[in-house]
Amino acid sequence: MGKVCIDPGHDSADYNRSPVVPEYCEGQRMWELALLLKEELENRGVAVVMTKKQVNHAVSLTTRGKTAKGCDLLLSLHSDAADREAPDWVSALHQVDDHCGEMDAKSREIGTLLAKAVAALMGVNIRLVARESSADRDGNGYLDDYYGVLRGAHSVGVPAVILEHGFHTNIACTKWLLEEENLKKLAKTEAEVIAAWLVGDGEDKDKAFVREIQSVIGAAVDGIPGPETLGKTVTLAAWKNPRHPAVKIVQRRLSDLGYAQVGAADGIAGKKFTAAVKAFQKDNGCVVDGEITAGCKTWRCLLGMEGAR
Repeated sequence: MGKVCIDPGHDSADYNRSPVVPEYCEGQRMWELALLLKEELENRGVAVVMTKKQVNHAVSLTTRGKTAKGCDLLLSLHSDAADREAPDWVSALHQVDDHCGEMDAKSREIGTLLAKAVAALMGVNIRLVARESSADRDGNGYLDDYYGVLRGAHSVGVPAVILEHGFHTNIACTKWLLEEENLKKLAKTEAEVIAAWLVGDGEDKDKAFVREIQSVIGAAVDGIPGPETLGKTVTLAAWKNPRHPAVKIVQRRLSDLGYAQVGAADGIAGKKFTAAVKAFQKDNGCVVDGEITAGCKTWRCLLGMEGAR
């Protein structure tokens, strides 16, 4: 489905301690968010690399950026600071280089999507930062990236974004970031935005679904359904494996295919799940029993091994 490089921001756990909520340190909290985001992305079939292996690991900014070589995106995770408490918004610092229009367009696109989604979750405004994140560093009249991590990613041809999750100089924002459930929500929201951005057209969505299923059943994750994938499928029904990780993936897939009966993707195979499965089975010539039986026709249709309609 794609490959993403996550940069957990700074070099140590105690970097940038909040002056208003002392138990918050940007270095530690963004490391924790990075780990959660990594898990959420991998659950969606996205390959992930990290710019450092542990929270206390000093790596130069340009080296971090270059770690993204071969990736589709580098995302650097941060919280911002100001000299007063009032500032409270989410910022996306995207690439601006007068010589690299296509890459910069991708950087701005995903930066905008992420900033809007995170700001909506946190209940604040957004700011997209372009000119402020670039400068005429060579004195030749052309802008290029000011921040080393953006510059490093540019040098290896990868769109990159620095995402500032509000301000750790704002009491309300900092307390919000310290809540574990909020951090999990951030990771999920960002993973969903990135996965959707990576998917693109409908054909890729089919492959993305297969990759997600492969990742939770232990099959090789290649987006191509075959005997191995089918052989490792599990039965999903209200009476068997009703909370298996594949349930939520199938719920999203059924919703995408127009089976509104499925309702919200809550990861539970209940009455709505059964109703949507039955409708799908009826449309695709399967046994209509509301059960997605391991290795059988309903799975074949969902995986695209037989024509779903």
